[in-house]
Amino acid sequence: MVSYERKTGFLLRKVVRYILFLPLFIANLLAQEGQAFGQVPADSTSSEQAKKISGFINVGFSGSNGNVERSSSNYAFELNHLSKRNQITFDGSSYSFTSRGVKLDENSEVSLIDLLRLSDRQRLYAKATFYRNVYRGFDEQWKAGVGYLHSFFTSDKANFSTRTGYQVRESSLTGKLTGDYNEGIHHFALVGFMTNFPLAKNIAFSSKFDLELDFERRKNYLIGSSSKIDFRVNEWLGFQLNYLYLYVGLPVTGKLPKDQRMDLALKISY
Repeated sequence: MVSYERKTGFLLRKVVRYILFLPLFIANLLAQEGQAFGQVPADSTSSEQAKKISGFINVGFSGSNGNVERSSSNYAFELNHLSKRNQITFDGSSYSFTSRGVKLDENSEVSLIDLLRLSDRQRLYAKATFYRNVYRGFDEQWKAGVGYLHSFFTSDKANFSTRTGYQVRESSLTGKLTGDYNEGIHHFALVGFMTNFPLAKNIAFSSKFDLELDFERRKNYLIGSSSKIDFRVNEWLGFQLNYLYLYVGLPVTGKLPKDQRMDLALKISY
């Protein structure tokens, strides 16, 4: 007889996969809007249209050979569709690091989030994520969650907002580990904040901090922080310096609890 946990895991994977297929729907929606843009009245401005669709693509490489042979690459993208009541964001990232022909780090993540506007300062969100990082011990991890965002102040140049939420995740571990607590389904409470503000005319700083707490085991928590500095060359071209910090209280067996990474990428906005 199939256990409750296996049934729940199957349903969780199915729900997240269906949600992640929504970009196909979004692409179709954007195509329809693109046709509609060609039929807008003459008094409509291009700036009003541009607010509905936005995003960026990041591409970064580094490498050396000789006494030190290593290479790394990082990619990221984001696509936003904005309407009066909600914003749909589809994003993803990939990173790999190789030294002397041996891959030492590789991870990827894809997520889809829907923000529903309640007021100028309040939002509800639903988010689905697929994550893979075998060097942290995860062959795959499916996540689905909901929550509340509150902006304490916001403007075109700066904002500060907090979030609280709930997330259920299912993890499949690398190396066919048995008995590791991280395997299977777990439920987490989420709290965090996000902020961004200008440092100079063409330089902006943004940061996000998250704390994830397992409902069942206090030792199983995650502290995550990511910071970015954007250097704008013009409206569509720039550079981005990224810093990532992760600490887990209960890592996968044989893995270290802390990860840090810094990289520089070319950023193309649209």
